Amino acid sequence: MRKLTAAAPGEALRLLQITDCHLFADPDGDMYGGCTRRSLVKVLEAARPHLENCHAVLATGDLSQDESEKSYLDFVKLMTPFNRPVLSIPGNHDRSELMRVHLNQGLFQFCGAARGGNWLLVMLSSQNRGRTAGALSEQERERWQELVGQHPDCHVLVCLHHQPVNIGSAWLDGIGLAGADTFMQQVSATSNLRGVVWGHIHQEFESRSAGVHLLAAPSTCHQFVAGQDDFGMHLGRSGYRTLELHPDGRIETQVHWVST
Repeated sequence: MRKLTAAAPGEALRLLQITDCHLFADPDGDMYGGCTRRSLVKVLEAARPHLENCHAVLATGDLSQDESEKSYLDFVKLMTPFNRPVLSIPGNHDRSELMRVHLNQGLFQFCGAARGGNWLLVMLSSQNRGRTAGALSEQERERWQELVGQHPDCHVLVCLHHQPVNIGSAWLDGIGLAGADTFMQQVSATSNLRGVVWGHIHQEFESRSAGVHLLAAPSTCHQFVAGQDDFGMHLGRSGYRTLELHPDGRIETQVHWVST
């Protein structure tokens, strides 16, 4: 369990979410006409004031595109100067074994959980190896329920890579979280759960279900066109999300866009 620097009494726990960086071993690696490393650097520079003021960074998967060791080493190199804990989970493009080696020491934590103030952050792996769609293993389902049960005094934020609800885009809804209905039933039944956060969909998303915030952040590289049944993409617009988790369980959040 990672213990985050506690906020002052009455102060919110401040988080910054980045996702779907799609880095390559080659720093000039190109995806659909855009250099993913260059766009991540621009996003981090734009986010600097928030990064310097946050208690932790949520890195919610697809940090690599080519599953290379060098891509993860580059991610570590880019994040280390901000001197903030980085809590990461794998996406469908990631290689968990390498993340467990390079993103699980010092400032970095792979999966697991963290606590800051009266908030519990649960980092779940929805990676379903060899498939684009995600799934939570029985072990992961049991783990997050056990953690929640062990911290009844905490508000809970759960993070995973794949979306657990339909977002109104047929091709993306077909590669979301398998067993999403069961997951959302658990969400609804967990009285101290306040939010679920994910990546994968390369767009901003915000909704509520049974009083729980459902949130996705844009990619640090390209975005998928929202509300479109077939694949569509925007280049040149990247982003990140900030979250303020208040002691009373409220979540304040905002998406920040960066021209890349």
